[in-house]
Amino acid sequence: MEEHAEEICEYRCVQCKLPSCNELVKWRELAIHNLSNQHQIGLLQFIVQYSRQGDQRSHNVDEELRNILQNIANLSPTAEKVTSDCARLRVEYNEAKVTGERIISQINETAKKTNECAEKIIQYEQSQNATFKDLNDVINASKFITTKLLDINSTVIFPFHLDQTDINSLFSMYSTLFKTTQVGYSFILRVRSTTDSTDQNQQYLSVFISLVRGEFDQLLVFPFPYTIFLYLCDQSGQGKHIISAIKSDLNESALSRPSSERNDETGVVNFCPLSYLNETGNTYLKDNVFFIGVFIDFLNTGSIPVG
Repeated sequence: MEEHAEEICEYRCVQCKLPSCNELVKWRELAIHNLSNQHQIGLLQFIVQYSRQGDQRSHNVDEELRNILQNIANLSPTAEKVTSDCARLRVEYNEAKVTGERIISQINETAKKTNECAEKIIQYEQSQNATFKDLNDVINASKFITTKLLDINSTVIFPFHLDQTDINSLFSMYSTLFKTTQVGYSFILRVRSTTDSTDQNQQYLSVFISLVRGEFDQLLVFPFPYTIFLYLCDQSGQGKHIISAIKSDLNESALSRPSSERNDETGVVNFCPLSYLNETGNTYLKDNVFFIGVFIDFLNTGSIPVG
């Protein structure tokens, strides 16, 4: 038994490993069996069978490869179209991106300008409100002052007090109300300093006149039909007044019948350089006072009275 177990027993048999043989052979005769006709025939049968299976597998693989190549050929036009579409979409995306960035930049610029305009409008409204308030204060205060009338020369002159400290800063002053006659037209003057940004920030004296609503307006002709002369008085007595005329036909809106407390003012923004009032030895400002005269040319003489 020990000899049999240790594979030294000459009668121990083993089974041939060839699937088509499976013959029981004494293990010492296994080499002889492998050369036998029976084993060789079985081996040939195994080789033939395996070869046939390999051919079938090869055929199947070839068929699968042909199917794959056909599918690739079918997908090739689609892939080319997809690639073309992707390239086109990329170009369109880049163009849309550039356009979008440009539009956003324009929107931001427009928003900036809008904000700047809004700020300017607010500042303008505040300035207008302050101006209207000042005018209303003057008009209300003037109710307690005797209204001036034109003299026999159709002229009225108003003094304006201006300290040297005021002349170097922005100022605005109103006259009292004046009328052409007791039942005539009512006016008010305003003088102020102006800085002209288009003329190297040159400072000017500006003179304006406003038509004020009066109790006899329904009896009067409108627009106001006469030329108004405004002049800065020469206090040296030499008659070197600085004169400017306001033509009625060129200022119909400002000289129409007042529908509110007063019309918009009209006048001369750059009436004269402000230096005329602060130069040493000037003849227009004395004892911190300058005079603005108003002449209504009822007779169409074309000039102010001499004097």
